[in-house]
Order: sequence, then C-alpha cells, then structure tokens
Amino acid sequence: MKKKRYKSIDISVLKNKIKNGLFVVGTNAICELINSFHEYFDFIVLPENYRSKKIHDVLLKGARYGVETLFNDRILNFVNSLNVDGSDVRSIAFLKEHIHKYYSLDEVYNLFKNKQFCIAVALYNIDYDQNLGSILRTCAAFNVDFVVVPNSQQRIFSPVVTRVSMGYNYFVPVVRENFLLAVDNLNKLGFDIVALDTGGENIENVVYNNWTCFIVGNEGSGLTDTVFKKSDLVVRIPTSSLVESLNVTVSLGVALYDRNKKINELKRAV
Repeated sequence: MKKKRYKSIDISVLKNKIKNGLFVVGTNAICELINSFHEYFDFIVLPENYRSKKIHDVLLKGARYGVETLFNDRILNFVNSLNVDGSDVRSIAFLKEHIHKYYSLDEVYNLFKNKQFCIAVALYNIDYDQNLGSILRTCAAFNVDFVVVPNSQQRIFSPVVTRVSMGYNYFVPVVRENFLLAVDNLNKLGFDIVALDTGGENIENVVYNNWTCFIVGNEGSGLTDTVFKKSDLVVRIPTSSLVESLNVTVSLGVALYDRNKKINELKRAV
C-alpha cells in the first residue's frame, strides 16, 4: 500500500482541531472507533517508519472506509509538542465533528424502558482520567446500559480517557446531570441503588433486582453519607486481611461480574 504524505499542512487547522478536541489518539482507540464512526474521521496521521502491527491495522481500516491516511512525522512532532495527552503520540486521527454526546436520564430511560434487565453505573467524583478510562472499558465489557456522572464531570471524552478505554468511552451512553437528583430519579424508575464500600454487606450474599445501579466513588474520599442514605444496599468485596480495599475499577469489575452471573443463573432457572 502506497504511503501518502500531506503535501500542504495548515498548522492553524490542526491547532483548531486540537483546541476543540476534534481528534483521537492511540492505535487501539482509533481501530475501535473507525469501525462504527468512520464518517466522522477526516484523516489519520501515522509515523513515516512504522513496524507495529496495530498501526498497520489502522492503515488497513482507514483504506477500507476511505479515510485518508498520512505518513508525516512533522505532524506527530507538532502534536507531541502540544502534549495533548501526556504521552508520546504515535498515531492520531483528526475528526470532522465530535462523535460524542451526553444523554439525559429521560433519553436513556426511553432506550431501555422495555428491557427486563438493566444495569447502570454511577460515578461519584471519579476525576482521575486513567480510572475513568478503565471504568468505561469495564462497563463496555460487562454490557452496562448507561453511566451516570455529575454535571461537573468534563473528562469523559478526554484524550487520555479515550486512549485508556481503547475508545469504549464512546460506546456506553453517558448521562450527565445533577448527581444526587439523578440517583433519586433512578430509584423512582425502579433501579436498586447499590453502593460499593468496604463497610458494606458481603457481595456474595446479595440478591439483585432486575434493574440495578452500582455507585462507586473515588479512591480518596469514597462516597458521602448522603449517597449512602440514598442507596438501597451497601456492599463490599471480601479480600484477605493483607489488603484493605481494591482499586475502584477492579471493585466495579467484580461487582458487575457478580451481578451478571447471578442474573444469568436466574434466567436459566426460569
């Protein structure tokens, strides 16, 4: 496949796209997103001398969907000079327009109201991009229907979150609303609100409702008394005496696995 260079680079255009967040970095994220959102892609930039199979996969997918692929170290050096995500960017896709959108609770309810089983995750003050990315990838892996974040959360679609989640932050609907009000409304809609905390009931003993929303907090301050009061149940994941608690992403992954396992057992018993 013939390598193409961008013969006329308008740096102001690149600056504007980067300023407005119209880009995706990371070969894994690009590979995942281009399959579903290729119409949003303007062009992809790869290194002039590459040996990575993943980068080759990006090249092939760009060709499949008619997205121009450019081999230009100058652009990559320019992107890295701006420190767009704190890492050495080896591949970047520039977009025509934003892929992402935030949903209202009413919108996601209309999407899932006819489902017998529904699962949501509410993220309380999770502000570390690496954790956000890992959590959203975990949510996609366990078929979470939607995620709820506070109005103040602005990082769900940041370059780091996209790279760490491998692009799966775009595949799970995200509701951004007043957090405590959203929790109240979820409960009114029929969701059991299940908070994860080391002081809760052993998760092995939990029997889940058809509609469940897990709430997790950050690893520093955790959840507040107000959030606990709004929860139907507080559960913990038992660990050895050597480890007081698990990383928030690991805890959520275990809880989602436990819930899905028990729901699947319930389905088979019917």
